[in-house]
Amino acid sequence: MSAGVVGQLAVDLLITNCSLARVGYLDCPDVVPVVGNDCFSETSAGVLHVAVEVFQDFKNAFTVVQVRSPVLGGLKGKLADQLIEWITKERFAQVFVLCGADAGRMTDKQLSSYDDER
Repeated sequence: MSAGVVGQLAVDLLITNCSLARVGYLDCPDVVPVVGNDCFSETSAGVLHVAVEVFQDFKNAFTVVQVRSPVLGGLKGKLADQLIEWITKERFAQVFVLCGADAGRMTDKQLSSYDDER
């Protein structure tokens, strides 16, 4: 069981449903480097996507950062510091974090309480 990609899938839906424009990427050496074909196009026209991308809705003035790759071991704090620095520099008024959790890292007690809630 894995709930780790729930945040990523939710952000993909936000990007698709709001027709957000990809405006760039963040160079984050602390995440596993990945590249893939266009996941938003029905034709997969050869637009490459990378591990950490930035999308914007210019009309409603909001920005979305999509992280598609796990953080390298022991570097989560460093990545968080880099993101906070970028957020501060760009003067975002509000920040909302959407993420998932890897069920493989849960204890037996946590897994059984998860099943009880369903």
